Amino acid sequence: MYSLTGLGITAGYHRLLAHRSYEACLGLRNALVTLAAGAFQGSALWWVKRHRAHHRYTDTDLDPYNAHIGWLLFKPRRNLPLIDITDLAHDESVQWQHKNFIALAMSMTFFVPTLVCGIGWNDYRGGFFFASVLPLIILHHATFCVNSLAHYLGDAPFDDKHTPRDHFITALITGGEGYHNFYHEFPSDYRNALKWFQYDPTKWVIWIAKE
Repeated sequence: MYSLTGLGITAGYHRLLAHRSYEACLGLRNALVTLAAGAFQGSALWWVKRHRAHHRYTDTDLDPYNAHIGWLLFKPRRNLPLIDITDLAHDESVQWQHKNFIALAMSMTFFVPTLVCGIGWNDYRGGFFFASVLPLIILHHATFCVNSLAHYLGDAPFDDKHTPRDHFITALITGGEGYHNFYHEFPSDYRNALKWFQYDPTKWVIWIAKE
């Protein structure tokens, strides 16, 4: 569940919807937004709007994820600026997920993992903790390291005027989202890691799906 819901965020919310770095058929889109709901990080509409603001206003007070350790604990100084998400208004997968987000999130985060373990090998309690709660906690920490650690640790080979950084350790922690300097400079690229040997499992999943 950790890997699947994480893929919903990286391949779905991030690279497909926020940056439009590749195209996907309706079935894949529905699968990705359903999996992403299991990460319990808000609907695609909510997530994408804030992520686009992050890219547009990086390192300013208008950035909802202004890069510093502990950013999630502080209320932004200003309201979220106007961000264009009109493309999502006509996206049936996004609209369907937004309308049914609570039901999808509760099902994918808690009910499905618990039932799989309970029905599969009669371990409802273990399923709830090890397949539901624990992956959710780890995934939240891993995902949000992109907005803190990825702006602190590493090098800036593509743009040294802003805080995003590239680092292998961050890539490992975030499931391949650690080459952040490259991605801020080239956000429409479906790859986060430019070189083939750099750790980025989402890149390979997208490449295989395209084939």
